[in-house]
Amino acid sequence: MKNNTGNDLLKMLVAIIVGGCIILFAFPLIIMGIVGLSVLFEGDTRRVNDTFISPSGIYQVESINNSGGAMDQGESFLCIEFEEDGKPYSVEGDKPSKKAVEIDDIHGRYAAEYEVEWISDDSFTVTWNDYDNEYIADVVIDGRSCTVTNTQTIAQN
Repeated sequence: MKNNTGNDLLKMLVAIIVGGCIILFAFPLIIMGIVGLSVLFEGDTRRVNDTFISPSGIYQVESINNSGGAMDQGESFLCIEFEEDGKPYSVEGDKPSKKAVEIDDIHGRYAAEYEVEWISDDSFTVTWNDYDNEYIADVVIDGRSCTVTNTQTIAQN
């Protein structure tokens, strides 16, 4: 009978090394999969923070907070909802309407406070702070789109 102790030891060592490599490479993939699934099932994290209805009520500007969860700081931005969509306007705490139009170029840190002052039914001025700066912008609504004009940044000390 031949002694295969050396071969058995080598096979066991190779099995341990291969098993260790599989665990080493699979563990991060498992963690990423769990995080990915939690983000997938978490759903839409956008919520209406504040609302500003136009003088005649045909538009509503909404301050939206978008939580990034533990992986991100999140952000805030403005959307416009339209009376013609036939549904009641969103209120604080709701998800914004899927038909709401995001206003480009007006973004801030999570929970930024926006002040909207309506100039007419289809135009308003918005001010907000973001860290060390204050911003002022004019917005003109044209149908289901809008244009941001006259944006100014005021540095704060």
